[in-house]
Amino acid sequence: MIMPNREKRTTLRTVRLTVSLDELLRKDAGDKNMNVNALIYSVLEKYAEWDRSTEHFGFIEIQGEIFGRILELCEDDKLAVIAQELGARIPKETSFFWFKEANLESLLKSYSLFSKYSQLYHFQIKVQEEHYTLIFSHKLGEKWSRYLQNSVGKAIKSVTGVVPENNTNTRSVVFKFRVRQN
Repeated sequence: MIMPNREKRTTLRTVRLTVSLDELLRKDAGDKNMNVNALIYSVLEKYAEWDRSTEHFGFIEIQGEIFGRILELCEDDKLAVIAQELGARIPKETSFFWFKEANLESLLKSYSLFSKYSQLYHFQIKVQEEHYTLIFSHKLGEKWSRYLQNSVGKAIKSVTGVVPENNTNTRSVVFKFRVRQN
């Protein structure tokens, strides 16, 4: 994994681009108020942090509206069972794969990566001593909130042994829990 600010040294790499690709990069960089080098770096960083690993796990990309409509077809009780089953297993597996450990810190880093690249939710964390507040906000509706409530709740319990409190609505899920430091 490439982690920001861990290594400040750079290397010069020359690549050949087609004229049309170069024009596209210049246009998109201008639209984003950045230079072409910064845009290319962000694309390569996404590949290093996300794409190369998600290929390993068989991730697929799907438009948010389609995903939301598919979720609406799921029965609440079945969705809860699936979310808890997957929440107990997948976050630990991905955390271990990305960070070579499955603990609370790696779980939170995984949620941050998902937030940064998947567009399934926006993740915020607040830590005060032993008290954690995790906020997952999104635009995918009540069913996605219920999925997150069950999946993330189960993941937190499986990693910490603590059942988090949660506050769930149609656009967000907030988890609060306390983990005693050793």
